[in-house]
Amino acid sequence: MTEKGQILIIDSTGNRRKELCELWSGVLGYDVLCYGGSDFIRFQSNDKLKTISPDELSNIRPLACLFHVGDHSKYKNSTVKKLVDSSRRVVMFSGVGLAGPKPGWPSSWFWIPRAITGKGSASDREWRQLGDWLATQTSGSEDGGSLELLSVRKRPQFLTALYILCQGFLAAQRMPERFPVAVAETRTRDWWSVPLVKSAGENLLNIVTQEWGTEIPDSVAKLVNWIANTPGSDQTELAEIVAEAKKELESRIAK
Repeated sequence: MTEKGQILIIDSTGNRRKELCELWSGVLGYDVLCYGGSDFIRFQSNDKLKTISPDELSNIRPLACLFHVGDHSKYKNSTVKKLVDSSRRVVMFSGVGLAGPKPGWPSSWFWIPRAITGKGSASDREWRQLGDWLATQTSGSEDGGSLELLSVRKRPQFLTALYILCQGFLAAQRMPERFPVAVAETRTRDWWSVPLVKSAGENLLNIVTQEWGTEIPDSVAKLVNWIANTPGSDQTELAEIVAEAKKELESRIAK
């Protein structure tokens, strides 16, 4: 076991569980135990997996537990319950985000408001901040509201700016004969590169991805790369991608 301690991850979704295990083991440096509904496994970054025997489990007291809300029924399992209850802190998560605690949760359990679909749902900095907090000593239920991952996300300002620009572009395209100059202007990078977007510089795609929380849709990625003048983006046809990007942005901002 590492000096940082053990993190227990309970999640029956295989791909997400593997990503989270790789993150907490390989990137954050914790000893990771995982459970998907069958055996308890010790996960190691070198891809070696070891089934944990009942005798070993009886002596394990996890530092913290990351518990997928869809697997809460597994808490009825006596072994799962013992491990979860012995964890210093329990953090619930979901693939669609959580608005608050569910009936039947102990009052000391925390939850992640944003959707967690894998490692990319948060930046490495946000994951490390959560890990550092989980490792701190506590004698009771401390407020985790200051942590970015446990807080309602701030308004996604770059996504909002892109959405407004998409609206302006599409409005101009509907009136080409009345506003030919405006139509031509909306097809230039200078028009899209408003101060908010320009402030991101070469980090625009990374910032948009972080605000999105997961892998961004192809249409949005193509639009952002075109605005940032990424090599190869000159072949992008705005008329084909802006409408789809606007739809994706509208859906994401509404969450």
